[in-house]
Amino acid sequence: MTERASDEAARVSAKRAAGAWAAAFVIAMLGMPFAVRGLAVPPPWGTIAMLLPLLLLIPMVRASSASVPGGMKPPIRRYMARLFIAMGIYLASLFAAIHLIQHHLVQGWAVWPLALLPGLAIVGAFYAVAMLVIEQKDEFLRLLLIRQILVATAITLTVATVWGFLENFGLVVHFDAFYWAVLWFGGFGFGSLFNRITLGSWGGC
Repeated sequence: MTERASDEAARVSAKRAAGAWAAAFVIAMLGMPFAVRGLAVPPPWGTIAMLLPLLLLIPMVRASSASVPGGMKPPIRRYMARLFIAMGIYLASLFAAIHLIQHHLVQGWAVWPLALLPGLAIVGAFYAVAMLVIEQKDEFLRLLLIRQILVATAITLTVATVWGFLENFGLVVHFDAFYWAVLWFGGFGFGSLFNRITLGSWGGC
């Protein structure tokens, strides 16, 4: 087998792997809320469990990048670094807030920054996505990324609006607002699958 044929075979294999990881991500994001509720996982541990499927984005992005000539581009590497930092701060700050507040080690005004920091860390994850759009120079990949964002936003706003009306009439249970961010990232992954089905490409993330 020539080197060119070997590279092509590796890219085909990477495409298949990206598809498998994307499918696993969508299934995990959709299934985790039911698992958390079925097992009666108490908050905020349920929130942490619902964010765990985001880890599947790592192998999905790596496989997707390996499926295109040249491998992972600098914008994707910076995006991954920013996302890892944001999620690291999120997990560390959430665990710290849970421990300190539940054990009454902080009181008064000091509770505010502890409660705010996990949310601001998630804002950092949104910032990572926004910077990827700005830094992505390939017009086709930027189109795919924007389509992912539109799919994620449409899913989140639709579900939040419909759920809000159902909740208002007492037909469904209340969902804490931070779950909508989890749903958005699930929609972001689904947007990659949508791109693959409609345009034949997973995109860069």
